[in-house]
Amino acid sequence: MKCSECGGTGKVEFPMMSMNGDEYTGEWEQHECEDCKGTGEVQTNEEWFCQLSTEEKAKWIAQQCKNTLNEYINEDALSRTNYKFWENWLKEIHE
Repeated sequence: MKCSECGGTGKVEFPMMSMNGDEYTGEWEQHECEDCKGTGEVQTNEEWFCQLSTEEKAKWIAQQCKNTLNEYINEDALSRTNYKFWENWLKEIHE
């Protein structure tokens, strides 16, 4: 999907500051967008997950279960048992 930070251009603009950094020069400089790493596109977790092989999906799920067990009494771990947690996770930007 199109990156919301750069609007799909892969670049973001910042005001150019004077050498001592306290004054705007009236010009803008472009930098590579950090969110999409200059591609203009980002992936949701669901898009990332769907492109995995069955084996990779199974390994990832097993790792999440292991992480949850390691955090057993932790409130965050308990929230992972609710399907809404995973539904929201699937909609997040994949990093």
